[in-house]
Amino acid sequence: MENVLANEILQIIDETIEGEYLGKLEVIVDDDWYTLNLFMNMHNAPLVLAYQGTENEFKNYIREEIKKRKLEKVMRYEVRRELPALERN
Repeated sequence: MENVLANEILQIIDETIEGEYLGKLEVIVDDDWYTLNLFMNMHNAPLVLAYQGTENEFKNYIREEIKKRKLEKVMRYEVRRELPALERN
């Protein structure tokens, strides 16, 4: 169920930001508590959105929070360091 819900949440995010969310996300369901961890560019400190209620209410909550927090404006950056040619051996 959590994988299906995670895919539905990903679709909601993509529709809401009018783009494609490429970061990691995790959905945790515990009774009537729903938690979404959005890792974006913060691998150790995700944005956590939690809601108590029904699955449909949770989906609406996520849609509204994404709009309210303007997450479509969040960019993801990745930095890679290449070793100089002498250090590669």
